[in-house]
Amino acid sequence: MQGRVRPALFFEFGGMSMPRNHRETSWPFWPEECPCDDDFLKYLKKNEVKDKTIFHFGTGGHHILGVKNLEWGLPNGIFGITFSRPEYKAYIDFINENAVAAKSYKVMYVDIYTLTSRIIPNFDLVTLFHLCEFYHERSACAQLNDSSLLDLFLSKLNPQGRIFFYKGSSAFAKAKIIIEDFTRQGKLIQVDEYGSLLVYGKPNEKQRLASRRPVRSPHIFSAGMPMKLNYWDDSWELQIEQCPPDDDFQKYLKENEVKDKIIFHFGTGEHHILGVKNLEWGLPNEIFGVTASWPEYEAYINFIIENPLAAKSYKVMYVDIYTLTPRIIPNFDLVTLFHLCEFYDEERSAYAQLNDSSLLDLFLSKLNPQGKIFFYKYSGMYADAKARVVIKNFTEEGKMVKVDDYENLLVYSKP
Repeated sequence: MQGRVRPALFFEFGGMSMPRNHRETSWPFWPEECPCDDDFLKYLKKNEVKDKTIFHFGTGGHHILGVKNLEWGLPNGIFGITFSRPEYKAYIDFINENAVAAKSYKVMYVDIYTLTSRIIPNFDLVTLFHLCEFYHERSACAQLNDSSLLDLFLSKLNPQGRIFFYKGSSAFAKAKIIIEDFTRQGKLIQVDEYGSLLVYGKPNEKQRLASRRPVRSPHIFSAGMPMKLNYWDDSWELQIEQCPPDDDFQKYLKENEVKDKIIFHFGTGEHHILGVKNLEWGLPNEIFGVTASWPEYEAYINFIIENPLAAKSYKVMYVDIYTLTPRIIPNFDLVTLFHLCEFYDEERSAYAQLNDSSLLDLFLSKLNPQGKIFFYKYSGMYADAKARVVIKNFTEEGKMVKVDDYENLLVYSKP
């Protein structure tokens, strides 16, 4: 049975009627009507898939992949996306109440057609169940169409990786044409068929996967009760006099004419000034921001809905930064860690695999050649003293070297 068609919303752009591809509805778990997620779970279970990085297009309001991954002991890392506000709010509610799930289940609110190769990592399994369902040729913010979207994920597919399509999609007739065309070009080869799913890989794959790091066992909590995420109920407005690092950083970018870089930003604030300025400047850089504040994330959703061009280069994820892993994030040219040591709490963050030192280690490992990491000299909540100790230790160990001092920022790089 084909899934329901979800009509696009429209907005005015340059005198033209343009589709606004976000949705204000949510998709429940209906395996009888739309079995693709259920079949994919069965595939993972049957094949004992473990220690893989999975991209999932269309989480649904149920977030069943995240729920089952938690039930199964977090065997895989999952990077999901949705462009439905209710579905994203359901994700936030889920990980706020089940913090351990946040270690391996990350979801971003984003139009999939604005993704780029630099903003996403490589994957072992990719689900494109909804290929051709949401793209509109007059979309103002998309740099991809369905064919180039498939090209993108093929380029990010690890050796022996798999891409999954859904035969029952409401747009499968269109998707099938693309799949067959890619097959004729030698870009894809069908390797399996499971339930309602078609499974493809890249021809002439290497026969052995690169070695994988073992998955850490999740913490066990008393009485089997889930632990809540260490999130923030409040939000931060732009208060330059009280907290100037974001303003200083955007001045640094402007003064140094920083262009064509990929930037990681820890703590977006409700103002999302980096996304706003990047839009004003003509989208010179790609920015991957994180926040653990729902009001700040809701402000991001509203910002890109009203300014869809900003979504091309400004992506934000609701996540506890201490649950990030090297496989779920790309490499970066510039990294802001203004709030290092502000939010980690040994007790409240017991589910997280990182602390402030290992967080800095992670981003050093993801720093491109000549990349830079930015710290704020006067971080709040007395965290600047703690952060300075971490920075000092890393400098003395030869992991970092100071390269600049700009306004209220300290700038470091790898030796």
